[in-house]
Formats: sequence, structure tokens, C-alpha cells
Amino acid sequence: MNFLNSAILLGLAAVLLPLLIHLFTRSKARPVVFSSLRFLRALQNQKIRRVRLRQILLLILRTLIVALLVLGFARPTCRTTASPQRADAKTSTVIILDHSASMSCQYQGVTSLQTARSAASQFVAAMQPGDELFVVSSNDTTADLWRRAYHDYAIVQKQIDALEPVFTGTDLSGALKFSQNLLMGAHNINKEIVLFSDLQKSGFKVDSLALRDEQLRLFAVPVRPPATANLTITSVELKSSILQPGRPVELQVGVSNWSDAPAQNKIVQIFADGRRMAQRVVSLESGTSAVETFHLLIDRGGWVKGYALLEEDDLSEDNRRYFSFYIPEHIQLAIVGEESRGKAFLSLVMSPDPESGDYFKIKSMVPERLLTQPLDSLNVIVLYDLHQLASAVVAKLRDFQEKGGGLVVILGEQTDVRWYNQSFAPALGLPLVGAITEESGPVSIGRSDLEHPIFSGIFTESEGRFASPRFSFALKLLPALNAHTIMSLSNGDPFLVENRNRQGANLLFASSFEPDVSDIAYKTIFAPLIYRSLSYVGIQSQNRDDAFRTGDLLRYRLPGQLLSRKLEMERPGEEVDAVKPVLTAAGAWIEYQATTLPGVYTLFADGREIAVWAVNIPADEFDLEAVKQADLEKRYHMQMVTPPGALADAVKERRMGRELWRYFILAALLLLLTEMLIYREKGEVAPRE
Repeated sequence: MNFLNSAILLGLAAVLLPLLIHLFTRSKARPVVFSSLRFLRALQNQKIRRVRLRQILLLILRTLIVALLVLGFARPTCRTTASPQRADAKTSTVIILDHSASMSCQYQGVTSLQTARSAASQFVAAMQPGDELFVVSSNDTTADLWRRAYHDYAIVQKQIDALEPVFTGTDLSGALKFSQNLLMGAHNINKEIVLFSDLQKSGFKVDSLALRDEQLRLFAVPVRPPATANLTITSVELKSSILQPGRPVELQVGVSNWSDAPAQNKIVQIFADGRRMAQRVVSLESGTSAVETFHLLIDRGGWVKGYALLEEDDLSEDNRRYFSFYIPEHIQLAIVGEESRGKAFLSLVMSPDPESGDYFKIKSMVPERLLTQPLDSLNVIVLYDLHQLASAVVAKLRDFQEKGGGLVVILGEQTDVRWYNQSFAPALGLPLVGAITEESGPVSIGRSDLEHPIFSGIFTESEGRFASPRFSFALKLLPALNAHTIMSLSNGDPFLVENRNRQGANLLFASSFEPDVSDIAYKTIFAPLIYRSLSYVGIQSQNRDDAFRTGDLLRYRLPGQLLSRKLEMERPGEEVDAVKPVLTAAGAWIEYQATTLPGVYTLFADGREIAVWAVNIPADEFDLEAVKQADLEKRYHMQMVTPPGALADAVKERRMGRELWRYFILAALLLLLTEMLIYREKGEVAPRE
């Protein structure tokens, strides 16, 4: 037990006063004349004992009253934890203020961030002169601003007031670890971390290290609305594999209800090119999700930018999610291979038709021309039944692939399997070939993945049937990590395999289209399969599947002819930043890190759009589920403080211990009341003559 006003303890000498008063004011016996004394001796001893007992009890009570009053004014404290810190020492405190997007959640017109600011301001006002303060962000601890210690609390207050919501992912575990490292260099004995946050579970990383520094005192002030009405758009996905001007585009929008109550008849709208294109009404039970499908009719080619929008609710930052995709006016296609009937069939299928016009711009070339032919203008290269390619050509194809170009490889009897497995497939990340499928006789098409985008819209309802072609020759494709079998042969071997990488999609056929090995070119499935396969690869090469989040690095490999152009990045809000390419061994790259705002980012070269990214707030930022209090206490030894206004008292109690003066004063008052009752008891006070 400690005493905050220890000098008052000198007043304990006053406990002698009741004893002195008792000694100097004792009553003296008075002579009383009686006619007979024979009954008095029996009563004398009994009365004397009762009077003496009452006087001793009064003496004890009066002594305790004085002692308790003195101890109460000395402000005794009791430490709740064993700590080597001193209550009278200076303190270094880190204030972690969560200003992520989820803190914009409103309740009765007040956001969680406003409540957190108010609580932090009250805490700063309670700091003692000489204490030092740090203010740390919950989202980004890389700025030098967060390493600065303040002794002028007015500056701290301005810094707290200046914190606006940010849209990058919350990392409360990182902020706590950063704060601990800050305090390791502080010279004050007392060290504290105070966290003002909605304590989202997603903000605490599972693999983060627990704080077990016994020198630290950690406090968490939960700032959460008691109830929320919040729907979130969690995703916008492009589902169409064939994108052409004037053809419907299919988008799928994911919606989740994080509210405590059902959401009825909420409107979801799709905006593109600055105008509303579609809308739908959704209803969701609490804690459920749904995927809504929209069809847009875009009558032009080029980059399409837009967003999905929900009605306003308690958290409006998650009601809008951006998207972008590219509709090519043309797909530049090169068919590489020796002249053959199968290659002729392939070129014929891709020839212009009344619907697509000249959608495919086709070049036909022999393998030798690949070494001298520029590939930057191409979207798709079809390699048909190649024997071998020079290592320089393979390297050129790998470079084309890394820039986002699409490859379609059609294997055949001319393919050198040994060269393919040793040189070609490893360089381009394609599946290996195991054997030749021809010893058991002809095979046909077996199972097909009719859910794949290549088959979207080909078959009506669940029909999925077509006249199956037969193959007398096919190469056995081995399973690979990033390979997905779209079509298989009747013996179970893959026939058409999609191989995905970060840049896009590649397709691999296990057999050629030569009439002497297959009759596929004469089947009705051939034309739509080839047309849609090449369209799919061409679209995938220009539309990335990456979901970019605020704070992510945007990278674009710059073609050589654009190095001398004026390069600019347009940010949301029509702000424009000049950018410069970074030259590396892998080529010239545009690298842009300032993705702090959600929206559409557009890269221009001399005013022409060359790349577009849709950047959104991380979807898990809007899952408002709170971390369990037991986990915080176990992992971080953190004390929860509610309501926010109780923080100053809680911190004071942890620093100095729990003050007990109220209990001492209350005990003194109760004893004083008891003393008065005993003192006033009949017969205690005898009248003097």
C-alpha cells in the first residue's frame, strides 16, 4: 500500500488525543449517604465493570476514527498488479488512434472516429507536466511523423484533430509492435500504450508477435456503435470472356449484410462511362451474402471505367466499388507454323464474319519470322504443330508472355517432345508432355467443363452435347500446378488445358487439327471452340484478374516505343502525377505507389490511355466483427476501458494503484456514528453537582 499524501501521516500522532482526554477527564467518585450499605457492595463491582468496558470501547472507537481520518486524507492506494514502475515518475505514452475506413461508421450522426478523437483529447488533457506523448497511426507507421515525441500537448491536440479517415488496410498488430519499439528508446520509467479503435478482428494479424513486455501498460478504448445498418459491396467481377463493342457484358456483384438486422429492398446500381447502366433490388438477412448478375451493353471499344453503388447507410465508404475492363476494337493475332491443312482450317475459322467484322487482325507466318518480327503489337500468338524453335525465339516468346501477351500452343505429330519438355515448356511455364496417346486406338472428346467462360452461351440450358470428334493421335499432358483441364479425352487424358500466370491465360491443345489425325475441323464444335478460345486468350491478356487494394503498388511494363513519351498517372479526383519509368534487367516499368484513395487510376502516354487500374478499399475492412476481449488480454495483456470517459481514471489507477481514501472516510463516519450512539446511551453521562 502506498500513500499519495504521505506527509499527512504525521497526523497519526493525533490518535493519542482520545487517550489523553480519557486519562484527564475520568469521573471521580462522589460520596452518597445511604441509610443502609448492605445492598451496594453487590452492585458496585458489576457497574464498575460495565462502565469501564464502555469507556474502553469508546476510547478504541475514537482512536480508530482519528486514525482512519488521517489515513483517508493521506490518500492510500493499492496496486492491482505487481509493477516496478513508480507512481510519481514521468510517463512516456503512445496514443494509437484508429482512423481506418471502418471508423467512419456513424451512430446518431456521430462517427466512431469523432468519438475516438474526443476520448483521446480528454486523455491528453489529463496528462501531467513533463510527460511525453507519441501519436501513431493504425494504418501506416512508416512516416517520420509518428516517431516524434511531444511535450506540448496543444500540438498533440492539433495532430489528433487533423487525423482524417484513410483507406488502406488496418494493421493494429503492427501499430502495437511499432509503439513498443518507440517506447524502448524512451527514458521515462513509466511507459504506456493507449489504443482508441473499433478493435476489428481483421486488424489483428494472426501471425503477429504478442507483446509481453512487463514494463508496458496497455489500454484499449473500444469505440464501437451499439448497432449498425451496413451493407457492403465486396466484389465486382467481370464474367464475360468475349468482349466486343455492342455485345452484352456480364458483371457479378457481391453484396454482404454486416448489419444486426435484415436489409430489405436495397438498390444496387451499376455506373459506367459516367451514366447509370443497370440496377437491381436486393434483400439480405443479417450476416448473409449474395451475388447479383448485371448485363451492360457497351457500344464502344477501349477502357470502360465504372462502379457499383449501394444506398447510403451507417457506413457509406463500403457502398461503392470500382471496376475497369478493356473492350478491344480488334485482337491482333499471329498464327505461326508450317503451311498445312490444319493451319488453313484455323485461319479460315478466324476469318471475318458478318457479326464480328474484322475483329481479328490475322497474320500468318512461318516460325523463322518470329526472330525478326516485332511482337509488341500482337495480342495473341498461336503456335501450331511446331517442331523446334531457337532459344532466342523461346526467350522472345517468354518476354511477350510476361508483357501480358496470350499464347495458344497446338501440339501435333511434328512436335519434338524432348525439346518441348526440356526447353520450351519450362521457359513458358507450360505443362509437360508424358507420352503419345495412340496405342489403344482412336479416342474422342470426354468430359468438358461447361462452366468455363469459353463455353458460356454456346449451349442452351443444360444441353451441353455436340458431335464428338475423334483423334488417332494426341500427346499426354501431365498435371501442373497452374493448369486447369477444360476438355478431356475419352481415356481421361487432357485435350484442352488452360495455364494461368500473373499476366494472363495460355491455352494448350494436346492434338493438332490435321485431317489425318483428327476430324475435329469437320465438327460443329470446331468453329465456336477455336473462335471463343482465341477471343478468351486475347481478352485475358488485356484484362487483369488482380484485385487491387488501396496501398498496393501499380506496375506496368512499358513498351520500348513509349519510353520517350510524356507519361502521367491520373488519380481519383482528376489529379495528375508525372511518372517516370524504372529501368530494370527485365525491361522498363512504371511503378506507382500513391494509391491511397479508392477509385480508378489511369496511365497516359502523350494523352492516350495505355493502362487502367480499379483500386478499392480492402473488403475485410468492412467486416466490423470485433476481436475477443479474452484474446486481447491473453496476447497483449491489454486492459479494456469502457466507457471512453473512464480512461483517465483507469490510467491513473494503473499508474498509482486504486485509491482507498473513500473507504477509509466511510469507515470513519460509520465508527463516528457508532461512537455517538454508545456515548448517548442512558446513564453514560452523569450530572455534576
